[in-house]
Amino acid sequence: MRAIFSLNEAIEDAEFEFTPDPAEGTNYDFCITTAKSKKFFELKLTEEKFGTAQADESHLTKFQNTYLPTLDGKFKPGSTSCEDFLKHYQLMRNVWGLGIRTLDSFACIVPQANDSLADEIAFLAECLSEPYRDRVKVYYLEDFVVTLEKSIPCELERMRQLLRLFRAKYLPDLPIQSAH
Repeated sequence: MRAIFSLNEAIEDAEFEFTPDPAEGTNYDFCITTAKSKKFFELKLTEEKFGTAQADESHLTKFQNTYLPTLDGKFKPGSTSCEDFLKHYQLMRNVWGLGIRTLDSFACIVPQANDSLADEIAFLAECLSEPYRDRVKVYYLEDFVVTLEKSIPCELERMRQLLRLFRAKYLPDLPIQSAH
């Protein structure tokens, strides 16, 4: 679990459906804030793709005026064309939102069994610049749930029950793990 959350300091805040810049509009499923950083999360539990955007006037203008000026250093050269950005809009915006000269990071949690996300995950791994590779991670939901299940103490029965309900809904074929 520590690898997923990467928390070595106290949590100051946590928020679902977090939008760091309402004017820009990128939304993360979850965000943990500490004194030194933000940890952004995107979860794909049942969706079969990440968001894309049309090459309409609004998105083209936003790419030129908002995203392009601060893409340098986050992605490999040649990976930041407007066409690529709009094709991989959700993922590239998620990375774009990481602060420059911060310890901010982005974790994407996806079902390993969802093959329809594989190409986007591969693109994400390929397009990141070297400094951002350590700040962006993909975790598989199946592994996350097994690790979480093992870490919940037996006496926290309500939490264990909630996780069982979650697993039954999203991962019905995943074997139950014991606490010890």
